[in-house]
Amino acid sequence: MAWLSEEFILAITGVLFGLVAALGFMPRVSLGGRARGAYGLLSVGFLAVAAVLAVIDGVAYPPFLWALPILPIVIGIVIVRDREADTGDHARTPAAGVRFVRNPVHGTAVHDTADPALRCLASNPRTSPAELARIAYAHPEVREVIARNPATPANLLEWLAAVGDEAVVEAIAARPHAIG
Repeated sequence: MAWLSEEFILAITGVLFGLVAALGFMPRVSLGGRARGAYGLLSVGFLAVAAVLAVIDGVAYPPFLWALPILPIVIGIVIVRDREADTGDHARTPAAGVRFVRNPVHGTAVHDTADPALRCLASNPRTSPAELARIAYAHPEVREVIARNPATPANLLEWLAAVGDEAVVEAIAARPHAIG
């Protein structure tokens, strides 16, 4: 069993897809379970194909095979870039009609800078628990909306209650099955 450079390229691609799947377990990276599973399967698939092709002699490989590792590298870069964008300091100028909300830390009035699309996602009962948790952690201005979402899991409600914002605690208490 002699490995050719093409089999190494396939194995490297598999390892890179495995690293992309592992990126999904980093904090604040929004990579769903299905995506992590798909990248994990691609990783295992590429490694298996590399091992099988290493046993077979005389396989003709297409020339584009050498560019194959670029795909998981680009995917990883996009995931890391999106993570950096989510953690960066985004100064927003409030538009006309912007609401004011209480700052959960200081209790003072601040501009409600939550994006309407973010509010919609936070209130949608079909939003995954992982996404709700990510939004609650990264965007305190929509925690009250998340607390009112019927799909918010109990452990996230407990965390939101522990944060101590009065409006969030009131929203949790108003739920039909309020946590004690």
